[in-house]
Amino acid sequence: MPDRFEMDGFVIERCEDNDEQELYNLTSPTPIAALAIDHSFLLARMAGRRRCGTHGSSALRQQLFLFLTVNGPISCYFCQQNAIGLHRYFVPYCDDHTDAPLMCGDCGSWTMPDDFDSDHDLCQNCMDSRTIECENCGTETTEYENIGGESFCSECVENMTRCQNCGRRVGDGQDYCAHCRREVIPVHEAHARVVDVLHSQRYGEEAKDKIYFGIELELEVSGCDGGDGDFSESCGEILNAMGRDFIILKYDGSLGPGGVEINTLPCTLKVQKEKWEDFFKNKPSGLTSWKNNRCGIHIHVTRQPLGMLTIGKMTVFLNDPKNKEFIKQIAGRYDNGYCKVKEKKITDTNGEDRYEMLNLTSSRTVEMRIFKGTLNRVHFLADVEFAHALVHFCRTTSIRNLDTAKFIQYIRQNRKDYPNLYTFSCKEEKGEDV
Repeated sequence: MPDRFEMDGFVIERCEDNDEQELYNLTSPTPIAALAIDHSFLLARMAGRRRCGTHGSSALRQQLFLFLTVNGPISCYFCQQNAIGLHRYFVPYCDDHTDAPLMCGDCGSWTMPDDFDSDHDLCQNCMDSRTIECENCGTETTEYENIGGESFCSECVENMTRCQNCGRRVGDGQDYCAHCRREVIPVHEAHARVVDVLHSQRYGEEAKDKIYFGIELELEVSGCDGGDGDFSESCGEILNAMGRDFIILKYDGSLGPGGVEINTLPCTLKVQKEKWEDFFKNKPSGLTSWKNNRCGIHIHVTRQPLGMLTIGKMTVFLNDPKNKEFIKQIAGRYDNGYCKVKEKKITDTNGEDRYEMLNLTSSRTVEMRIFKGTLNRVHFLADVEFAHALVHFCRTTSIRNLDTAKFIQYIRQNRKDYPNLYTFSCKEEKGEDV
């Protein structure tokens, strides 16, 4: 009687002096701590290798069955009759269970062959739970990959483009994966602050009066869905034109598809005009701001150097109905949900509603929200010059002179400092996106 079985890497030894039942030692490929195990434990141990995809050949199972039954029969796993062989997973079976159930590799349940997928070693229920319909071609498959929350079959994934930065697969029309888009073409959430992202409180030269201007321009990239493609390309061109150390880009929920907001660091009027000249010289095509009627320009001014009296004059000037036509001519809009007109007194230097002509809710800046978004160079620079002119007009004029006539007189006297504002206010040039 053979006392040792060796085949396909398995080594089994029959124990000596076993009067009640046959006991065995499995010494290879993985010895187990328990010695002298019965045939059920032995077969279960060998069946456990199915998790690694090794079921053993039919020849192995046939020879092992002969080795185990040399001294007498073993019982069928399913009915306790005498077994005639070892089924898949080393399960003993009899004549009545030749077509024995198969064990699902996921849930472990026994399943008849008609409801079992032998290629994937799964019952039909587990196969159904693993099967998806490809978002691209509609094929039902278990071989798929999830990209951007959608599932695609392996063939469609293979044909997808890859991230230009890291090589990861991305969807059609996308140049970068979500991670690299943040690194290469960063567009921040609406709550991001430019001074925090760029780790700087201002840009460029120091102002003698310590008054600096920060600009937010809202615009949309036309003909895109706001995900990638034209959007990413345009954002990259804007960042390159103005400098990634000077601006950040932010999403804006109030805008349509492809909406983005340019935020600059605080700086002097001179520096702002120089940097925006770079933008207009290298402006990407397909941008809109004025035409879509959704965009605005917000100009922040350093609050502390202004003083309460200057702030009071500014808010009175902007909200005085007598100045309505002039402000509307310059700003391109007047009194809407984002810049409400309210009656003001010279003592109104703090605010609770940020959606006013002059937002006074911040302790760091005052924010002019009056301007309609424009990509017309002269009109845009006129808006920036208007903000600067209003600050300095209100610092020097008396409370009695807060009217359009006196302000225009101030612009004419300082036309060298405000050439675009002077030209625009005289010619009444429109703010079209040209």
